[in-house]
Amino acid sequence: MRIYFSQESDPMIYGSITELSDTFLRLNDFLSSNQSELLVLCNCSVSPDPYEKCLPYIKFVKSNLDSVLVYMDSNFGLVVEGSTELLYIYIEAFKFTSGDVGQHHHSDRSIGGKNNIWPFVESSD
Repeated sequence: MRIYFSQESDPMIYGSITELSDTFLRLNDFLSSNQSELLVLCNCSVSPDPYEKCLPYIKFVKSNLDSVLVYMDSNFGLVVEGSTELLYIYIEAFKFTSGDVGQHHHSDRSIGGKNNIWPFVESSD
């Protein structure tokens, strides 16, 4: 799985249907656990073209926020923070079926408050 980033556009989380489905299951397990954070490492060994760069990870953080906050941390990783209930809604974008090859999903922006960035998730073949 990769995260492509440019200042002019929302980040794109990109991976095979298997990678994205596995990530969805991992996120679902995390949300039902007592863990407060989950770090998902991403592949940065590929060219970011036509984007500016690939981000090294996406970190999910459970908190008491009343919306989902998405931001870049000081290590240029993507952080998604919010209540467990709202994060369950957010991670639905990672759920793909075999018929979704080449499709992209957006998380419901209404749970996002006033985010400056809002990634979308796209499947490869």
